[in-house]
Amino acid sequence: MVLKQGLKLSAIGVGIGTVIAYVGMQFAGAMMTGVNPGDPVVYGLAIVLMGVITLTASIIPARRATRIDPIRTLQSE
Repeated sequence: MVLKQGLKLSAIGVGIGTVIAYVGMQFAGAMMTGVNPGDPVVYGLAIVLMGVITLTASIIPARRATRIDPIRTLQSE
């Protein structure tokens, strides 16, 4: 459940960020020479990197949550 929530939020953020980055690079592309502002390899690597970071950041709390005994947690409340 923790991984699903983390990856869902990351997917939404990556989607919005990719669109904003692409639109922003169209404006900045006029100032750059010899560089393709819409290079799909760069966008793909950025998306994969964000996925790995999200997965790593979500695994730590998920593993911690699996170590907690639900009965003890419910008894303490």
